[in-house]
Amino acid sequence: MAIALSIGALLLGVVADSLRRHGKNTGTLLAIIAAVFIAAELALILHPPFLSLTSWIIVAVVGSAIALSYTIIGDYFPAELIARANGALNVLHFGVGLPRPVWDGANSRAMAGKGRTLPFNRLSDRIQY
Repeated sequence: MAIALSIGALLLGVVADSLRRHGKNTGTLLAIIAAVFIAAELALILHPPFLSLTSWIIVAVVGSAIALSYTIIGDYFPAELIARANGALNVLHFGVGLPRPVWDGANSRAMAGKGRTLPFNRLSDRIQY
C-alpha cells in the first residue's frame, strides 16, 4: 500500500498540474477521486467476486489526494488569507482524531454494549498511545 500511495501521489500531482496548466479546476479531480473512493469502499463492504486488492490500492491512492485540497484552497481565498485558510484546513484534516481519547477504555465497551460503537473500535483498541 505504501508503494500505491507513493505512485498515486506522483500521478495525482502530475494530473493536477496538467489540469491547472490548461485552466481547468482541480476541484473536479478531487470530486472524481471521492466518487472512486466511495465505489472502492462499497466494493470492500459488499465483497464482490473479484480480488479486493484492487479496492485496497484505490484506498491507498486516495490517501494522497488530501494534498489536492491545499491547491484548491488557493482558488477560493485571496493571497493574504491563504496561510490562515491552510491553517484552518489543517485543523479539519488532523482534528478528526481528537474525539478518539473520549472513546477509550471501559467507556467504549459500555457504549458498544448499548449499540453505539465506532467502525474501527476493535482495531483502535490494539493501537498503543
